[in-house]
Amino acid sequence: NSGRAVSTVTLPAATSIWGDWAQRPILVLTAMHGELVSGTDASVVVRALGVGGGAAHVIAEQRPRVVISCGFAGGLDASATPDRVVLATSVREELGDPIAAPEALRTAARDALFGLVVEGEIVCATRIAATPDEKRALARPGRLAVDLESWAIARAAQRAGIPWLAEIGRASCRERV
Repeated sequence: NSGRAVSTVTLPAATSIWGDWAQRPILVLTAMHGELVSGTDASVVVRALGVGGGAAHVIAEQRPRVVISCGFAGGLDASATPDRVVLATSVREELGDPIAAPEALRTAARDALFGLVVEGEIVCATRIAATPDEKRALARPGRLAVDLESWAIARAAQRAGIPWLAEIGRASCRERV
């Protein structure tokens, strides 16, 4: 037993620009190989892209029904504790506008995770925010975490007409702002 809870998720009924929604895989994208989780389900494709790179290409290649950006991040808010998954209500570039996450997909994820989530914005920085001062500069009300890739993945999915979800499995809790 791996200790992971397993749940069946019913995805929202929508159609991607490629059609055949139910026949397309779920695409899980991470920045680093260390964030990958192995699996045997052929309906889930997992790829490590590097920081922000190549999401549009992989989405076009796989034509998924949904894109999930997942990985690790720096915590910006005390509610982003290691025992909770950060589920993005939106992602934002440091100086840009937010991209809102689809509500139906967030609801499905929240239910599948048995409510063990905190929801808020993830800000995507151009470099790692390692110090309390760097995190403080990015912190705003409602921002829970900072990463390097979620915005690029969400933007690529949005441009392709694919619903997306961003989640942080573990936000660093050391030296929170």
